[in-house]
Amino acid sequence: MNALERRIQGISDLPPLPRIVTELQALLADSATTARDVGALISRDPALATKLLKIANSPFYAPAREITTISGAVVLLGFQAVRGIVLAVSIAGALGRQSSRTGFDRPAFWEHSFAVGAIAREIAKRRGETEMEEYFVAGLVHDLGKVVLDKFLPAEFTGVVERVAGSDGQMSMLAAERELLGTDHTRVGEIVLRRWGLPDQIVGAVRYHHEPGEADSSAREVAAVHLADVVARTVMIGNGGDMLVPAPAPGTLPTLGMEPGDVDMLISMAATEREWLAVFAKG
Repeated sequence: MNALERRIQGISDLPPLPRIVTELQALLADSATTARDVGALISRDPALATKLLKIANSPFYAPAREITTISGAVVLLGFQAVRGIVLAVSIAGALGRQSSRTGFDRPAFWEHSFAVGAIAREIAKRRGETEMEEYFVAGLVHDLGKVVLDKFLPAEFTGVVERVAGSDGQMSMLAAERELLGTDHTRVGEIVLRRWGLPDQIVGAVRYHHEPGEADSSAREVAAVHLADVVARTVMIGNGGDMLVPAPAPGTLPTLGMEPGDVDMLISMAATEREWLAVFAKG
């Protein structure tokens, strides 16, 4: 761990996960909990309740009829999905959505992050995975380290933003971070998520999403987030800090049991829903 990573590790004012997340975890641990109970808890947070309804009525869940109540959304989505959505939305809220003085475009960043989460979930769905919302959360927080650096080490991160901006589109955020900071957002994200106690599968997807071949576990989650990032960049939903569009890393498609044609289908799907994804991330 280098000096900057130790500074991240020692941040005293890193916000804890919002109380509603821990309350929901406790509620869902009780086998007697009903959709009405979960709906009542979420209804205490109007912004979160609105977000949940928007997700339940989105093209990604495609309900047979409009969902108008929180308990109805919980029934449609299921407890696992609600847990993942509340966690994901709460993390975004805890770290802030507004741009800072570094020049890093946070609204565009969250658009990109949400798109990666939604696409990762779609990959999991097409694979028949049962833990689809875990993929969604991993995708949403895959670049978490960038906004942590932006929020807590703005002087250092300004140099990274300026280095990328001055490269005429030739340098990635990852490369600039490693050059100037001696670490990168994947490592910073790993540190923060471990402090928050998130599952190892999500932490691993964040740590290795740029280099899926380096992951020694959770290979499918890592590969799905990596590919979702490539697709979101291809369609240009939001902005993760640079506009480079990498090719899928070797081994990504075999790990997911996918063919190049499947990637084309994902790109077409993301392009079709591009406007919805961008609006949702802002809302």
